[in-house]
Amino acid sequence: MPGHDVDITVEQSPATLTRMLGAGTHDAIPYGEVADHEVPLPDGVAARILITKEPACVRPPATHPLAEREQIELADLAGETWTTLTDDDGSLEAMADACLQAGFAPTPRYRIADRKARCELIAAGRAVSPCQPTSPPVEGTVLRPFAGDPLTGRIRLAWNRAAVSERRAALLHRAAARAYLDSVPNNTFYRTWWEPRPEFHPSLD
Repeated sequence: MPGHDVDITVEQSPATLTRMLGAGTHDAIPYGEVADHEVPLPDGVAARILITKEPACVRPPATHPLAEREQIELADLAGETWTTLTDDDGSLEAMADACLQAGFAPTPRYRIADRKARCELIAAGRAVSPCQPTSPPVEGTVLRPFAGDPLTGRIRLAWNRAAVSERRAALLHRAAARAYLDSVPNNTFYRTWWEPRPEFHPSLD
């Protein structure tokens, strides 16, 4: 976008992001939704799916007894204490449903928006956390896929129509898609899951 300065704000709550978008504080946002949850959008805001389906994975401490496995059954995490980033993207409800189907009720004790603090808590052996499969490695923790993909979500890009034209929205969508594709190789297990599923790959048009 030649001739335009780009300012970036990091905010984990989709509800907060969409409110700021509708108020004109932000021009465009990417945000996630888990399972069937849909984040309400204010008037004057448009959205387009960026990633149709993304499986959640789990981040336990590197010292966890399950850390050596290539994938982890959700049922094997019964009794663990969980930490999450946000509760307005449908993740808590979806996690509760998935855990109940696996035979237990989860214990989501910590809600920590700061990723560094959350990972420090995990590395200290205090909790485990659901994560995106594109998440980078963090010392003292490991990232493992859930067996059978019991938790999935999607990523959308939304924009304020008064601030962003359709042409510029398409440019943002393409840039966000390329950034996501660049992050897929962060974890070998996700690349293995991703490559044979072109139906979930983002459009670069």
